[in-house]
Amino acid sequence: MVKYNLGVGSRPEQGLWDQLSLYANPQARATVMAAIRRVHNSEQAAHILGGGIAKHLLHSTVRKANLETGFAAEIPNLPASIQGRPQADLVECMMELYRFYRAHDPTSWGLPAPLRTGWQPPAPPPAPAPAPGKATGKAPAPAPAPAPAPVPAPAPAPVPAAAPVPAPETSRKRGRDDADDDDSKLPVHKKLAFGEMPEYPDLPDPASLYVQGQEAILGMKAPRDDDDDDDDEMEEVYDSIEDDEMGEVSDSEEEEL
Repeated sequence: MVKYNLGVGSRPEQGLWDQLSLYANPQARATVMAAIRRVHNSEQAAHILGGGIAKHLLHSTVRKANLETGFAAEIPNLPASIQGRPQADLVECMMELYRFYRAHDPTSWGLPAPLRTGWQPPAPPPAPAPAPGKATGKAPAPAPAPAPAPVPAPAPAPVPAAAPVPAPETSRKRGRDDADDDDSKLPVHKKLAFGEMPEYPDLPDPASLYVQGQEAILGMKAPRDDDDDDDDEMEEVYDSIEDDEMGEVSDSEEEEL
């Protein structure tokens, strides 16, 4: 087994890949290197966790055996073109590739940079070309975004119903005045206020008052009877009273003359 010092050049790289007939297939090479990286990361983490030093990983027989077991477990993930080869040959080729790249680019594998003056880490390999496939047609242009729906105008606020206007005071007063037009229903104090004289049904008849006055003057009582004869007598009394009054007036006039 060839020993590779840290910082080794890229000269043996093609020969190692030619053993697997994969040098001209960058995509297949990337698949193999991804499998090697997975096994390395797992085993080196366990080695450091156990107190070991990263650059002494391959000095341990146990670690080397674990690496080989891990490579064998990754064979189903390798390109189909090499899976028919013997397992031992595939494991040996993967171990050689691991040792070479670990020394060729130590910093990317968790190792310190070599002490050689002027050493520079190698440029990363170009990304593998995509696997050949059917030429895809021009991607259809994305469908235009739907125009935003117009925002509906807010519904107009309902117009509040107009409050009923109360009837003016004059109208209500007029209604009461109209109802009071019937004077027969007015109380006495209102009739007095309107200038109407109240009725006094209990007052004596004016003729009776006159008779009473004359009775007081003459000192005699006039008979009071409802018969017609009594009426005649009353008329005679009235006539005599009037004659007496006329006589007194004549006497007074003569005295003045």
